[in-house]
Amino acid sequence: MLLEGGRGTLKAEGDMKRRGQTVVCSLQMRSVLDKWKFEARGGHGCSNSDYRLQRTTCCGSFAVEDTELQDLYIDPNDLNKSIMLTYDPRSERPPACPFCQANDWDTVEVTSAVDVPDGWRWAVRE
Repeated sequence: MLLEGGRGTLKAEGDMKRRGQTVVCSLQMRSVLDKWKFEARGGHGCSNSDYRLQRTTCCGSFAVEDTELQDLYIDPNDLNKSIMLTYDPRSERPPACPFCQANDWDTVEVTSAVDVPDGWRWAVRE
């Protein structure tokens, strides 16, 4: 489903469900990264993988998240270096930041190509 906005086209993904009169849908902006470039360089996702450049909130480091498989690629020169973001909260602790080892951390998506650091520029969408 495509929704025309005043400044461009937004792609709506996910299921739309009716709850009474309310329609709930998830809007997702297009990633600054090119899926095909990323996988050609060694990204090991699946057909539904979507790669998003993220900046960590703790130390400001950059990594690429596979939103389908919940993998985080931490080295732009070696895509074999990745960590899994999933864990069982009943028996495991959340993973620490792979860069600074902080336990309290999150990521913020980089949505503009001008904010992509040099190391990850090879994967930017043209």
